[in-house]
Amino acid sequence: YDLQQFDHDTIGYIYEKIIPPEERHALGQYYTPPEITELITKLTIDSSEDDVLDPGCGSGTFLISAYNRLQELKDGNRNHNEIIQQLWGIDINKFPAHLTAINLALQNLDFRTEKVDINVNDFFELKPREGRHDVEKADHRGHRSESTSKPEVPEKVDAVVANPPYIRQENIRKKELCREHLSEEDKDIINERSDIYVYFFTHATDFLREQGRIGFITSDKWLTVGYGKGLQEYFLDHFKIEAVISFTKRQFEDPLVPTCVTILEKCDNPTERAENPSKFIRIKKQMNLENIIKLVEEEEEPNKLITNEKHRIVTKKQSDLREAKKWNRYLIAPDIYWKLLKSEKISTLGNIATKIKRGITSGANDFFHIKEEEIEAWGMDKTFFRPLAKSIRQTETLEFTENDTNLYILDLNDYITAKLSEASSSEIGAASLNKSTLPSSAKVSELSNKETYILYSLQEDGYTGLYKYIVNAMWERDWGRYNPPQQRPTCQQHKSQNSCWFNLGDLQGRIPDLIFPSGCRKRLFAPINRGVVIDKRSYEVYTDSPLLLGGILNSDLQRFFREMHARWNAGLNEITVYETKELPMVDISKLEEKAKKKIANRFEEALKEGKLSDPQLNGLVMEGLGLENYSEKISAYSQAFSKARREGTEVEELVEKVQVGEVEELKLEGAEEISGKETTKEFDF
Repeated sequence: YDLQQFDHDTIGYIYEKIIPPEERHALGQYYTPPEITELITKLTIDSSEDDVLDPGCGSGTFLISAYNRLQELKDGNRNHNEIIQQLWGIDINKFPAHLTAINLALQNLDFRTEKVDINVNDFFELKPREGRHDVEKADHRGHRSESTSKPEVPEKVDAVVANPPYIRQENIRKKELCREHLSEEDKDIINERSDIYVYFFTHATDFLREQGRIGFITSDKWLTVGYGKGLQEYFLDHFKIEAVISFTKRQFEDPLVPTCVTILEKCDNPTERAENPSKFIRIKKQMNLENIIKLVEEEEEPNKLITNEKHRIVTKKQSDLREAKKWNRYLIAPDIYWKLLKSEKISTLGNIATKIKRGITSGANDFFHIKEEEIEAWGMDKTFFRPLAKSIRQTETLEFTENDTNLYILDLNDYITAKLSEASSSEIGAASLNKSTLPSSAKVSELSNKETYILYSLQEDGYTGLYKYIVNAMWERDWGRYNPPQQRPTCQQHKSQNSCWFNLGDLQGRIPDLIFPSGCRKRLFAPINRGVVIDKRSYEVYTDSPLLLGGILNSDLQRFFREMHARWNAGLNEITVYETKELPMVDISKLEEKAKKKIANRFEEALKEGKLSDPQLNGLVMEGLGLENYSEKISAYSQAFSKARREGTEVEELVEKVQVGEVEELKLEGAEEISGKETTKEFDF
């Protein structure tokens, strides 16, 4: 076949199809659709003289697109070798690097291709314009050539374009090498838990001229996850963020890799960066490529929302992005979300609850957590154990009781506190354990005087089952690859804070009013607590008004806020403690007493009826905000986002269905009709 007739990477497409799937996943290799490469190269290459680098070139998809873009800018002057000399590629894998060389040579067979600058190397091994010996160069003739001279890696280029490999942080084999290029200041910003594409952004910056541009297609996780905050700060400190573009149709087959295109311009002027209006663009339906480019390049004022049936644009003054928690909201949040945030009746859960904290972190669940039959088998007194909520999945209703769990947690705090307060220091120091009750492997030197005294007291008081259970855990039980509990860091903290490694502290004071799960899949709810201790998988929420707060937390409005503010991870809705505290929440102090009573009473009825979702409760919460007409819409949005998260359905597609439903669209303050169905709206983002 005459491959010269194709203006995109046909060879690369074939190459990806023959790579074994397990290898493709391990190397994070995904073929980039030609529409994406053309979009990125046209947004980053704006001069016929631009030098272009692809630091993970694969089979050359981006470099072929860059070749076509440069040829276009040269007004059709097909000076093949001149263009080739403006292109640089790096790839760690030999075979696709050689395909890149062949691909570039094939672009114009009327010319003899003298040289291609494709290095077979790890991008993070290279520094701008650094000479290296014995570096492999990919040759367009299909064989490798060794060079003992000093091949150049470009010092500064005008554009860096790439589809960096998708490799999660735990699978990065040379993480120290990936972080080596970072300054000490940037090492504090860029989280060590970052996936590898983050380091492609930061290292590419070193190769970029002032006003040069980066155009990457990557995972969109950086918009929401914890390590993404560091990358966002890095962008704000080094670039004008021109655009973040997402698409209704995912660009790769793997459902766990939703993507976005990021366009950045290097800028050392902090004032220019601060004033730059950054664009968040969501392409909802198929659009002409030139029209998408026009959306990016047209000047817009900040704090605008422009929507029509094909696209949505949110513009944001770049300096204001530092305070934004999750940037993905600018891509997917519906109009009503911004309206709600502006309401004086919306605060945060951290301001409304009296206290929020993580559940009990034992450091040795396989010791502290125990089933009732095991308690009986060891002959232990059940008064030393409290019922434990391991997960909200254990309950089918909006309340968690002792009957919902078969797990208990060891609670020795009252016993230890009483024993140590009654004994003198000399009594504590004189206590010793009977060697006949200890295994031969026992190391009593691992115990403090207080721990020895408590174990001695357990025997003296007839609690021999509990004594044997603790001794067995320390010196007889096989823990496999784990250390015995007394040696684990968290248990050592218990020792310093609560006198004994086997004392979790005051569990009586750790019975929260509500249980707020850190991760949910289908059922996003916060059960009221009926006297159980909760594990670290959930957060303890304390309040003076459990029925009122419970009613609001279990409404669709709060589920909607949680979908907006939590991160999505392989179908899960996950949220940290600090994010829980910052979660938007109805300010109960601003509600009328009548509204409070209605919500609390209805939630109490829902508890009796065993309902997990209650339309009547949803309506009362929205009524309290003065937005009762939008209860149906909020419920629809909540369900749409939940479905998108769990099933991998495109968010925008579902949101659009809600927007064109029978419920009247919410008109926001400052809304202005532009033309036809397109509208621009002012927001206090």
